[in-house]
Amino acid sequence: MATSKSINDASVFITNREEHKMNNLIIRRETPADFKSVELLTMRAFWNIHGPGCNEHLIVRKLRQSQDYLPNLSRVAELNGKVVGAIYYSKAKVVDDKTEHEVITFGPLAVSQLCRIPVSEKLYLNIP
Repeated sequence: MATSKSINDASVFITNREEHKMNNLIIRRETPADFKSVELLTMRAFWNIHGPGCNEHLIVRKLRQSQDYLPNLSRVAELNGKVVGAIYYSKAKVVDDKTEHEVITFGPLAVSQLCRIPVSEKLYLNIP
């Protein structure tokens, strides 16, 4: 039997078997041991989406080195010992005339194509 879950007004059907697989999903902080696999995952997730190739994996690498990076909020999703998703948070500024407002933004959000919707939802909604 399949269950329906709503994400941004789109109906997504997930079988009970897929839901069971997601029970093994762990959302945790990224460690340096994850860096290479997360960059490869990000490259695969964005490859040829917005044009030939991609640069989102390079954005992840640069973001980690930025003073605006928020590692305490950023997360990876691990399923059965393999990183299948990642979301990154950073500080940003919105300028309204002469007033600066500090905000928090996220991105990139990269998820393996094998389990895109359930993992994306859990990463996005799992803000500490």
